[in-house]
Amino acid sequence: MTAEAQTQDQDQQQADQTPPTNNAGTSQAHTASHSETTPAQGAAEDQAGPQAQANQSDRTEQQRSKPLTYVYNPSSAIQAGLINLATQWKETGAVYQAIHAYTEVLTRYPNTGAAAAATEGLLDLASKLEQEGRFYAALSIFHKLEVLV
Repeated sequence: MTAEAQTQDQDQQQADQTPPTNNAGTSQAHTASHSETTPAQGAAEDQAGPQAQANQSDRTEQQRSKPLTYVYNPSSAIQAGLINLATQWKETGAVYQAIHAYTEVLTRYPNTGAAAAATEGLLDLASKLEQEGRFYAALSIFHKLEVLV
């Protein structure tokens, strides 16, 4: 055998003994899941035969067929929707619609994050109206905030 062939043979043996690595450079042996079987478990499964394999297959299929459940909070979705609507109205210049939507949030959902966002939106809108010289509209917002907050 030539020296080059011996080197390749040694490299191959060393590669066979080294566990494969993932892209992060860590050994896949360390990142493997807990579903690996030990030699004793493997022997027990071999002795159990096809029935054990069929049961395992059935359990796996049942786990796959379970529908995913999501936690959905309609109240939070409504609050977010009202805040988004009010913000869009504020940005497009529909001042009174924005005031109405923000005050709806404050009335229906007090002491929530949405109420805090509505208060911030109303204060921002009042400041904008003051800069435009629409003082009575800004004053109306402050009166509403005094009552609702």
